[in-house]
Amino acid sequence: MISSVHLKNFKPFANQLLSFKPLTLLSGLNSTGKSSVLQALLLMRQSYQQGLLENQGLALNGELVSIGTAQDALFEGAKEDFISFEITWENGEQGIWNFSYDREKDVLNLASSPVTSDIYKSSLFNKKFHYLQAERLGPRLFLEMSDFQVQKLEKLGTKGEYAAHFLFVTDFMELQVIELDENEELTDYSEKIVHASRSSHVKQHTDWIKNRIENQLFDKQVDGEALWEMRGEFFPNLIFCEQVKQQLQNLNTGNPILQQVKKRLLELEKYCQTWQTGTFNPNLLPSKTTPESDSRIQQFREQLTIKCPDGKKRLFSWHLRMTPSAWRLYFSEELGPGKIIIGYIGLKLLKLK
Repeated sequence: MISSVHLKNFKPFANQLLSFKPLTLLSGLNSTGKSSVLQALLLMRQSYQQGLLENQGLALNGELVSIGTAQDALFEGAKEDFISFEITWENGEQGIWNFSYDREKDVLNLASSPVTSDIYKSSLFNKKFHYLQAERLGPRLFLEMSDFQVQKLEKLGTKGEYAAHFLFVTDFMELQVIELDENEELTDYSEKIVHASRSSHVKQHTDWIKNRIENQLFDKQVDGEALWEMRGEFFPNLIFCEQVKQQLQNLNTGNPILQQVKKRLLELEKYCQTWQTGTFNPNLLPSKTTPESDSRIQQFREQLTIKCPDGKKRLFSWHLRMTPSAWRLYFSEELGPGKIIIGYIGLKLLKLK
């Protein structure tokens, strides 16, 4: 990520340093330089794409932005005949590009030493960079196609003109999401967006379509409260005791045990789907499943005797283990085949001293 940009003798800026954050908003009156900041970055990218930036210079006109000639790019009160861009990344890498001024030219010669090749691996120059103009493409009878922009560069076009082509050839997109959590701290994660616009895409995603409920279950946005509210959709063969409601609702998205709880509940649900006859067989569950020992049942009989939705109190002995921390999921198979009652989800029961 870019941490700062230093502009010298460029458009309205004589000497301006700007600091960037994961989310940066530029606001101000008209003609104060908001667009010029973006243009500086776009000039760098398009010059690199044209094969000029590394050793030749800065292309003032191209697909991303058109400035005109050098006289349109130079700061009006400049005391020196050069334009300078200095970019610093969060990993400490820095690139400095000085360009000579020649009034009528639309490509400014590079006047500084070439920067290291690693600089050009950053997101400003690679496929992770995306730019959409404020002006959008309106309704059209025909939509543009570009194998180079869509297939090679994975771009939508600066006005979104290749969006339809992109969706036609792409069956999924991998997005990097950055958001604020409940503690107002930045978190980032990768999100796969599945897409289908033709029959080949549907075939490609057959398993995903069949398992869409499972995919939704493990979505990072599904916290303990959502898990409880959607329990009937996620786990139609599991019956939850009322006390489990609060136990689940206490699990937020930042709690590492949440995913383990989802996995164990899903294991029980899948077992119920195949458990048509006979008695409960713990060996068919992928996770270790054991009954509570006689000594612990005697010690914790009161806590393990739980009122169920049918009004009956049952002793819950079978349990699954979860990590990190010593967590337990207690369940009863009494209503089987095909049904399991969930009685307790929480830390291992310990005797108070």
